[in-house]
Amino acid sequence: MDFPGSGQKANVDDLNSERSYGRMKANMNTVAGNEGPVLDIARRFPRIDVLGLNPDSVKTGIRANIFLSKMLLQFSGG
Repeated sequence: MDFPGSGQKANVDDLNSERSYGRMKANMNTVAGNEGPVLDIARRFPRIDVLGLNPDSVKTGIRANIFLSKMLLQFSGG
C-alpha cells in the first residue's frame, strides 16, 4: 500500500497509529488502507466502474446539522 501520489509506503503494522502518531501520516495510512477494498472490488467485478475517493481535508459541512440541533435545544430550553 502506498500513500496516494507519493509512492511512500504505508505502515501496515501500525495502521491505527498506536506506536507513533502524526496527523498527516495517520490520515495517509487511512487513505492507503481504504484503497485495498476498492482495488479488490474492481478486480472481482471488472464490468463495474469502481471509484475510490480521497476526501482529504475538504470542508464538507457534514456535522453542520449537529451544531444547529444543539443550538435549537438551547433556545428551546431542551
